Amino acid sequence: MTMDNAQQTRVYGCTLDDLKQSIESSLDFKFMGAYACAISMMSDAQEEIEHGMRERARQTINRAKWVIRTYCATPQPPAQHVQLQVLDALKVFTRSTRIREWLRLNDQMALRQAVRAVFAADGTLADLSDDALL
Repeated sequence: MTMDNAQQTRVYGCTLDDLKQSIESSLDFKFMGAYACAISMMSDAQEEIEHGMRERARQTINRAKWVIRTYCATPQPPAQHVQLQVLDALKVFTRSTRIREWLRLNDQMALRQAVRAVFAADGTLADLSDDALL
């Protein structure tokens, strides 16, 4: 059963064509993959709930579920490949003014510890200082 544009807009807050275009052009999707994109959407939904935007939160959760159903049903790449993608994404994101501002507002130490934990096994970040991470 397919939905028409009006039904899609009620369920997702936009059409599926618009949703697909938005997802595939997002930095989360390009650098971190579909799971990161879906997780980001879930965080957005939490904020919307906190601000009393229940209908918008419902649509955001539906969009996140669509991302998982659409893009995450395929096998994931090997862990080493994912780690390299994450490292490349971190390099790009930490140079962004917007991300630096987010980091200033959040717990930088927790982020550094999480990044180090991800790469501790293979020593990828062993020679980087904390300042190099952020």
